[in-house]
Amino acid sequence: MKRFLLGLVLLSLIGTITSVNATETKKNAIYTIEDGTKLECTAKRISGSIDDYIDTTDYYYFKNGKIYSPNLVKLYGKINEDPRKVLRLKITDDQIKFKDRYYETWTMNYKWATIDRKTGEYKFSAKRDFGTWYRLANAVGKCRIVE
Repeated sequence: MKRFLLGLVLLSLIGTITSVNATETKKNAIYTIEDGTKLECTAKRISGSIDDYIDTTDYYYFKNGKIYSPNLVKLYGKINEDPRKVLRLKITDDQIKFKDRYYETWTMNYKWATIDRKTGEYKFSAKRDFGTWYRLANAVGKCRIVE
């Protein structure tokens, strides 16, 4: 009888832990890509030498089935410029992949990003190309819907 009760207690604990993990995952899930949806993605640099990505917060906006990004424009360009449409956008049920880019006079800035729609995990690789040399950075973090 004691074993039966112990087994019942263990099963209830496992069920509680599983439901807490499922709620946490659902909270971070990117469940909609409708117009007006705004994503806030925070990330920390895990490797590379671009100091702008040590700690970063990126914002992405959905409009007409596309994603617009003000991040590289604000980081390297003029503050008052409009967000730019990202390139090579691929949205599936599991993830969102895209390339963001911004050209300056002598410098090209790129960011290849992946967002996991089920867990909200955010990863990107960035490159600052100066023509004769370049810098790289890799970062990981989380995304969440803020609007």
